[in-house]
Amino acid sequence: MSSNVRIILPILMIAVCGILPTGDSASQDARATVSLIQLIANAEAHDQEFVRVVGFCSLEFEGNAVYLHQEDYERMLAPNSVWLDTYPPERETHPLHAQYCLVEATFSARPASNGRQGRLALVTRLERLPTREELTHR
Repeated sequence: MSSNVRIILPILMIAVCGILPTGDSASQDARATVSLIQLIANAEAHDQEFVRVVGFCSLEFEGNAVYLHQEDYERMLAPNSVWLDTYPPERETHPLHAQYCLVEATFSARPASNGRQGRLALVTRLERLPTREELTHR
């Protein structure tokens, strides 16, 4: 790996994870970057908090969720996920379905009725997370 890639790759990864400011600093300060593990294990500590998380998104009719891992989605492990309050098209596949995504939303610690460990509502950002290969070939 060239020295330029070794320098640029960590900077890109930090920017994607939201550690570096990328826009309005006032709105950046209102977000807390947390892992899904933190949300699931300590839901009450993040109740009604505007958060930024990364996870494997399922965007399908009556199945919107953010999972810890793709395998959790494939094996339908609802306890390893939080409900995602967004509305995918009912008759077509959402372009972000079955992708790792970055989500910014307000977290509610109240468990969803479908076994999910809380919910992300009032979604303000939902975008695909680039792969390692995509980041290194930019």
